[in-house]
Amino acid sequence: MRSYLTLVAYMMIIYVANGVGIILTTYFSTYFFEFSEREMGGLPIAAGISGLVCFVVAPWLGQKIDKKWTVVLSTLVFGLFFCLPFFLKLVGFYPANISTYSLPLYLILLLIAYTFLWVSFSLCNSMMADVIDEYELLTKKRNEGFFFSTLSFAYKCTVGLGSLIGGVLLDMIQFPKQVSVDEVPFEAIQGLGYIGGPILFVFYMVSLLFILKYPIDKARYKSIRSQIAS
Repeated sequence: MRSYLTLVAYMMIIYVANGVGIILTTYFSTYFFEFSEREMGGLPIAAGISGLVCFVVAPWLGQKIDKKWTVVLSTLVFGLFFCLPFFLKLVGFYPANISTYSLPLYLILLLIAYTFLWVSFSLCNSMMADVIDEYELLTKKRNEGFFFSTLSFAYKCTVGLGSLIGGVLLDMIQFPKQVSVDEVPFEAIQGLGYIGGPILFVFYMVSLLFILKYPIDKARYKSIRSQIAS
């Protein structure tokens, strides 16, 4: 089914990008933005707060806008805000690493990005439930376990693949191992900026090519439910 394939492909690409970001978070924070260990402690706090905000934002957007288009919008927002600090720093419009504004600005952008990432994931789970309804209409079976286990399997595979790609990217920019910030060549640090900015942004935008082909809108969903009920 096209609805199933497009949704899984979208989530796999997002998971790959997240895997790259997770494996390189320490590199980004330590070498590119030069945050201290204490300052890096604020990063998971921003992610946690965004999860709470998502509980309010996701249902509201899901009602106001079609699920598919909410995911498209959310992807554009979290893709942009995850990568924006890197874009700004590469072109010289981000506060200097020693500035007191560097960490607060980064945390604000990160909170917005994570909020819409969780919105996207939340709605994708809801969309998978719609896929199950469509499958029931076509086959008279539901198989919820199979469909949701596929998402779990995709998560495990693509986070691992994201870690592999992150390691390959570090090799490509010839990032040295076990050195202090002062010993890292400027070109390698810039390379981290290109990974966190343009490269990850391309991943996020490529994912849109799949979710845009997801065929179940509100009208289609209502039709599916009415046919199942009858």
